[in-house]
Amino acid sequence: MASKVWGRWSSALALAVEGDFARKAAPFLRLLWPTLVPTPARMKWDASGADYLTWAEEGPFECVVQCKGFHVQELTDDQVGQVKGSVEAMLAAPGFECRSYVLVHNRDGRFREFNTKIDVQLQRLVQAGRAARVEVLDRQQLLARARRALGARMEESIRATSERERDRMKSLFELEIPHLARIPLRRGDLRLRRYEAAEVVLGAQQHADAVGILIRDAAPGWTLLQGHFGAGKTTTALHAAGLKEKVVVVLRCADAQTSVIGQSLRLGLQRTVEDLVLAAVPDEDRAVIDELAASVLVQLLSGDEARDRYALIVDGLDENRSFATLAGLQGLVNQLVDLECNIVLTARSEHVNALFGNYSEALGDLAWKFGRGQVVQVVQLEPWDNSDALWLIDQTAGKLAGAKGERLRELASLIQSGRVAELYGDIPSNPLLLSFLVEDVATEGLRSRSRAALLRAWARRKLWRDAQARKDLLEPNADLLTFIDEVFGVTERIAGRMTVRGEGRWDLLETVSSDAIEQDVQDVFEDAPDPVLGLLLHSFLRPVGRRQGARLELAFAFRVFQEFFLASHLYRTGTSPAPYPDPVRELYGELAVG
Repeated sequence: MASKVWGRWSSALALAVEGDFARKAAPFLRLLWPTLVPTPARMKWDASGADYLTWAEEGPFECVVQCKGFHVQELTDDQVGQVKGSVEAMLAAPGFECRSYVLVHNRDGRFREFNTKIDVQLQRLVQAGRAARVEVLDRQQLLARARRALGARMEESIRATSERERDRMKSLFELEIPHLARIPLRRGDLRLRRYEAAEVVLGAQQHADAVGILIRDAAPGWTLLQGHFGAGKTTTALHAAGLKEKVVVVLRCADAQTSVIGQSLRLGLQRTVEDLVLAAVPDEDRAVIDELAASVLVQLLSGDEARDRYALIVDGLDENRSFATLAGLQGLVNQLVDLECNIVLTARSEHVNALFGNYSEALGDLAWKFGRGQVVQVVQLEPWDNSDALWLIDQTAGKLAGAKGERLRELASLIQSGRVAELYGDIPSNPLLLSFLVEDVATEGLRSRSRAALLRAWARRKLWRDAQARKDLLEPNADLLTFIDEVFGVTERIAGRMTVRGEGRWDLLETVSSDAIEQDVQDVFEDAPDPVLGLLLHSFLRPVGRRQGARLELAFAFRVFQEFFLASHLYRTGTSPAPYPDPVRELYGELAVG
């Protein structure tokens, strides 16, 4: 696939001549020299043999590029003469100097006599002190160099994007919640057998480094990472993406376009690539780079170095309706099967168990490709025990002085006494809920909390904290409690809009368009210059992809937020939760109890 896309561009450059070639070559040149600018046609620099240059206020230019879009297929002395004319034009221009002079042409490298003769001409620039070095790139060399440069830029962007995503998750919390590297889990195999149901065999529970098992020390192959909500699947994925020794691409299934990965891997990666690369690409180059970038990412993940250098994590299969069907899962597996990198699929255990027949059949397709003995590694994240919870609490309390630290030590004592379930049930065994609980106790002390009550109290405190930090977005003398109630209410309504009727049930949508919630948001942030931005700064939503004009796709930062606010919306409006997913019904029941 990648070669087809680049092959089309090779043909397009071969057919382009004169100024058209220079224009079509520009996006590829700017991948190599990002600050290149075109010289005005028929003006001083153009007449002196430069189609593009990197401007400098004084001294030599860093790079000068001359493009030759020849009309002929065979390169002869006539074309050498054209190059000679460009060299002499630069020699005749007083003070025109550069560190690198690059000649780019639209033919390939077969013409050895031509190459020898133009090298003689270009060396005249070096001998005259006009260029420190000279270089010739035919169109195939240009494309090869550009492809490597785009891959390198993509690797940098992948790491930077993962770092931003980790920072975004951290910003949800007021306290610095530490990351526990060695967590309780069970390892095993999903044994695939042709014409038979798959079999899962799990070993004994152990404390181990999940990132190491999945990525750092993993043998090449596939892994299914599962666990109940809040068990740490996404956290593990984001920490895996921070590894220095590997490049880890995290593809979030909550992003709606991920669903098309079942039809086209390139399209499925398109939004990820756009977010990674296009922000730093000049507007005039975006259409070209957008077309090429996804194919480069696929090539990186399937090339010779992929096994040792790259990994792909498809995070949250349960968060995209497309993968709740056999066809969706089969489409995903079929698109990923030719990749050579480590592949990790993550999903809630409830999703895997409910659809195990689909997983068995879809992943069973691997047995056809790899043979009878194909095995998918299974890593199941287990509930935390008291020692894990105490470590997180102690680490957090150690950074706090005064009452907050003391309250957390009281929580630790409650856990050690064996009476923590009287107030919090099994909340401390869930890493995500434990993080919410730590902040709740540090602020308000020990008191009985259900999951729904904990989420509600924590959410309101976060809204208060955000509103205090960004008072400039509020009306003068605005009442903070009223504002928090309004944001809470609009978030409930947004969760209510993010549903779609299925067969006898209501399913959760992955994203919502800013267009669909415009009026809701405007009512709360009516004086803000950008109401949607105001919502993002005071809610539990995150942007998905880049803004398209005034339109932006939004998603909840954690699936549990969407489930909670939907349950709260149903409870507030007196709507029956019966046709909604189990987690929504369970949270509704806890809200009803109070």
